[in-house]
Amino acid sequence: MTNRKYRDGLGQRVFIGWDVGGWNCDRNGKSRDCLIVLDDAAKCIGEPFWGNLRTTINDATSSVDFLLTLLALCKINNSERPQHATIAIDAPLGFPKAFTDLITRSAQVGQIGQSHTNPYLFRYTERRLVDEGIKPLSAIKDMIGSQTTKAMHVVARFAPTLRSPGIWTDGDSLTLIETYPSLCRARRGRGTENEPSPKRGRDADIRDAKVCAEVAHKFECNRESLEGPTADSPELEGWIWAPWPNRCSSMEARETNQGVRKCGEKTTYPGYTNKNGQTVIRKTDTPGNDHSQVVYELDCGDCGERYGANGSDIWQRKCPKCGGGRPGLSYL
Repeated sequence: MTNRKYRDGLGQRVFIGWDVGGWNCDRNGKSRDCLIVLDDAAKCIGEPFWGNLRTTINDATSSVDFLLTLLALCKINNSERPQHATIAIDAPLGFPKAFTDLITRSAQVGQIGQSHTNPYLFRYTERRLVDEGIKPLSAIKDMIGSQTTKAMHVVARFAPTLRSPGIWTDGDSLTLIETYPSLCRARRGRGTENEPSPKRGRDADIRDAKVCAEVAHKFECNRESLEGPTADSPELEGWIWAPWPNRCSSMEARETNQGVRKCGEKTTYPGYTNKNGQTVIRKTDTPGNDHSQVVYELDCGDCGERYGANGSDIWQRKCPKCGGGRPGLSYL
């Protein structure tokens, strides 16, 4: 069944989620490498792999060989390779810049405050999550150094080209990105998980790998649904690709019957959706036409129209194309 499904789709893209285990996780009953593969329709194909990829990583002679072996481990026919594979990895793909500068150049930062703001311990993409109540693990202090170096080793061997911040490639058929399943689930919000959540072991790893695979699919097929790197993100630190903060659908927003769905505490926060289904995409540098206001880019959940609005108007804004709202403001 699984071979036939893959064979019917030869030449298609595949999307792989990799929940990373330590270098020597062979007998670890709590955490091992886990792979889930999705097809172009975001359907699972093959079978989940749960084990240790160390030998696979060591023996692979090229990125293509590595990819085909991953597919074989998931019981997918690998007689021909897909046109492209995107792998979303649940492990840091970089170390904090301040930390690498410290150990390579003895460069120091200023005053050190709380742990979650320490640039030696956390990357920019991790420090910014604290405002959401997310406490990411540190590759420096939280005993995930084995997983981190394993994932970074794979990047260096099979996808060494940094195409842009947070995106690595082999220049041909393989793209690697980083994601964080716990963050993805938190941003999806309550009410989206109907099954009990296993804490450790095979089932927990499969659950995380599936989230990774879904992010890989969104990255290629609907990248606007994921929050990408900001302008001030250090490119060599990597980036955690995940859904926009607390982004909810326009239908859900209207069904709350509370005027505004609490998709974020601030109406100007990216991902906030108002009662009319208008979602904040980003803050621009363009001045608004109201006192001390800046233009924000909004997206209509019904027709997809993109337009500008004053930050002070977001909570009540209607789509100018399909909702009878005022014309949008221009922005860069």
